[in-house]
Amino acid sequence: MSVRQNKNSKLFLIGGPFTYGEVPGIQAFGYEPQRKLERRGTNTFSGDGPVAITDTFEGVTGTFEVEGTDAERAVMAYASRQALATFASYHPSNNMPVFIVAQCFDDDGVTPIGCDFIDTAKIGTLSRGVQTGNAKFPFEALNYKEVFGKEIVIEEFDGSASPVVSLATASDTNTPAVALEDKAGGTYYALAVLIQTNVGTKIVTRLLKAAAAAPGYFSEAVASGKLTITLHADDGLTTGEKALVVYAKAAAALDVTPPTVSTVTPTDGAAAVAVSTDIVWTFSEAIQDASVNGSSFILMKASDGSQVAGALSIDSTKKIVTLNPTVDLTAATPYIAVASNVKDLAGNVMAAASITNFTTA
Repeated sequence: MSVRQNKNSKLFLIGGPFTYGEVPGIQAFGYEPQRKLERRGTNTFSGDGPVAITDTFEGVTGTFEVEGTDAERAVMAYASRQALATFASYHPSNNMPVFIVAQCFDDDGVTPIGCDFIDTAKIGTLSRGVQTGNAKFPFEALNYKEVFGKEIVIEEFDGSASPVVSLATASDTNTPAVALEDKAGGTYYALAVLIQTNVGTKIVTRLLKAAAAAPGYFSEAVASGKLTITLHADDGLTTGEKALVVYAKAAAALDVTPPTVSTVTPTDGAAAVAVSTDIVWTFSEAIQDASVNGSSFILMKASDGSQVAGALSIDSTKKIVTLNPTVDLTAATPYIAVASNVKDLAGNVMAAASITNFTTA
């Protein structure tokens, strides 16, 4: 059984474009491809055993375990293609086919270890653990796809007054879509393309892949890592309609580079600086808002280290920090501007402080 039991695991159920989402409280997930191997034939000449082995794939069986009523509610809502916000109850016999996406990440919570796509599954009746009280849901499915070191993602697309026929995913050169191999040795990208006309209907249409878009079929193309799905005009998304595209893409490289100060105004060693000047630091990358504080950005007199009061601000790019002194600086006086312990968006801290000396006019 392929088991995904990890503190950084996530499980998503897809009933349709209006009824899908992450299942909270996932405790365990596992499945087992059902394969039947049979010996076939008899060696005529020597009589020394069979001549071949038949390998028959018979689908997938598995279970997942969740904790809490919110998790049970989510499973039941998505399995019956009901809106989670208004879901109250259902009967197991009303379960519809669903798709399951399981994600498992490394300790950093970003790097994917392995992801699974369970194709066309039916959720069975839950059972409860005697000791834990967790709910265990069995499922049977037609097929599966397992990827390693990549992430299986779900992207949603909305219709408009002018029918939408081009679905451009968020994959790009940094996180390119990943080609998958089919049974015949060919390649494809989209694991599923689903269309639903509105939240009130339980009818979900799954489009099939073709070389060119046709009614009921989509085509796919990848340029510079970006996967784009093209629909036929008959399947174009109008206002109120939605589509989902499920595919695999490479994870973004983990950022381990600390931020640095690219430029400071006034520059280091500057003289005759206007007493009304602001101090402006420009960073090599976006930094955290929480780093913009009076401990990380300091302006002080060189003579006695007394700190100059002022207002700190950061621009929309999160790269430029400005210190506006409350009052004009003292004339003909040396100052020191310091930036230190600043964190980028990934949490990397400056390796060394930035120290700038200047003298006012």
